[in-house]
Amino acid sequence: RRSAMPSPEEPAELRGLEGPREIKAALMEGLRATGSEISLPAVERAYAQVIKDREIRANLGRLRATGAAVEYQAADVRDAVSFGTLIDGIYERYGRIDGVIHGAGIIEDRLLLDNEPDSFDRVFDTKTDSAFILARRLRPEGLGFLVFFASVSGPFGSRGQADYAAANEVVNRLAAGLSRS
Repeated sequence: RRSAMPSPEEPAELRGLEGPREIKAALMEGLRATGSEISLPAVERAYAQVIKDREIRANLGRLRATGAAVEYQAADVRDAVSFGTLIDGIYERYGRIDGVIHGAGIIEDRLLLDNEPDSFDRVFDTKTDSAFILARRLRPEGLGFLVFFASVSGPFGSRGQADYAAANEVVNRLAAGLSRS
């Protein structure tokens, strides 16, 4: 995940706020207090970050509650050097990787005719590049499991998701090939 590790505690002005309206109002107040631009895109970006940070904290908390030792590493999974170095570092530190769950993917829905090449590449490459990097770097002899999350949009398609569907089908085919080897 490219997302940086959020601070352990949510900012005091957001603690206890649950609904989008409450959170966005607090964010707008914070922007106003710092003299920052208050625009719909700025508030939506800040809100999305709050929700993402909450999700990361909650997931890590649930894992730790099971007794798991959790180490969070941020990486661009499309970058073969960065992601490959991260994988190699895990092997160096622990001697093995027991299992991998690959859930990388982003969605930028739009009709293919309206899609920009950069958008197509981001959607397609996030899912596929990371899967191929894993396939090249993991050591299958010690791996207990490798799970790729894909979507039914791969074989069946979905309006506005040509890039996402293509990426999922590539990952489906990669998984099928790896399971035979």
